[in-house]
Amino acid sequence: MNKKFDMGAPLTLVVALCIGGITAWLSGNLMPLTMGVLMDGFKFSLEHAAVLLSVEMAGAAVLSLLISPFVGKMDLRKMAFIGGLVVISGQSMTAMATGYVPVGISRFITGAGVGVLTAVLFAAIARTKEPERLMGLAEAVFVLTSAFLLVLLPYVISGFGPRSYFWGLAAFVLCTFWVFTWLPQS
Repeated sequence: MNKKFDMGAPLTLVVALCIGGITAWLSGNLMPLTMGVLMDGFKFSLEHAAVLLSVEMAGAAVLSLLISPFVGKMDLRKMAFIGGLVVISGQSMTAMATGYVPVGISRFITGAGVGVLTAVLFAAIARTKEPERLMGLAEAVFVLTSAFLLVLLPYVISGFGPRSYFWGLAAFVLCTFWVFTWLPQS
């Protein structure tokens, strides 16, 4: 393989980390759009929407911190699947929620899933031969995908309603599950 393009990891792992990272980081990178959906679609005030997104970030931070010391001993594939299922649950619950407290709970659950996925993906990146290069590539993929979705998703929302945003994010996570089989088991 050309040394210039060798990421120090098998191509399948590189693809899994990039797609998995998109799944995990969509919540953070699409936060401006999520804020707009909560305000415009769910009719929350700016203050309430900000609190809801803070709750989501808190969920991501708490779960990431809680499992980080144990990630080295865990099966990364299983943890990625669990994190993905939690994200799907949280996004789906948000799409079905009708009040401030249920949306807050569902955003915390979404954040918790994101925290698990983030811890798993960073652990997998850290185990590669050249984690700096792989992290740089993954970050570029995350940002480019988010930029594309920030342009595309408002059309989906205006065509199908604000709840379609959360259903769409849940469907995206479900469609990316297959790449988790490429992660190392432990």
